[in-house]
Amino acid sequence: MNSEVLEIFRNNLLIQLGQASNMGLTRKTLLLGAKLAGIPADEDQTRNEVQYLVDADLIVEVQKTLSPENARYRITKAGRDYLATQGLA
Repeated sequence: MNSEVLEIFRNNLLIQLGQASNMGLTRKTLLLGAKLAGIPADEDQTRNEVQYLVDADLIVEVQKTLSPENARYRITKAGRDYLATQGLA
């Protein structure tokens, strides 16, 4: 995946999370959304980019009591601000 497609992929992940509820979305759901948008991603790339966005403080993992092994992610204020400044919100 070249840098331009990678940027589109990251933006897509943020847009999906920006439109989701505070319950967040799983990596599998995010991957499905990316594929539906025509982004050639796989599970490893999705895991890596979700971690990149966590490290950038644009998304966070939702703390779950039930089934914590099924991690969900939600967008942060910084992520929403990023989408707004890029005209993507």
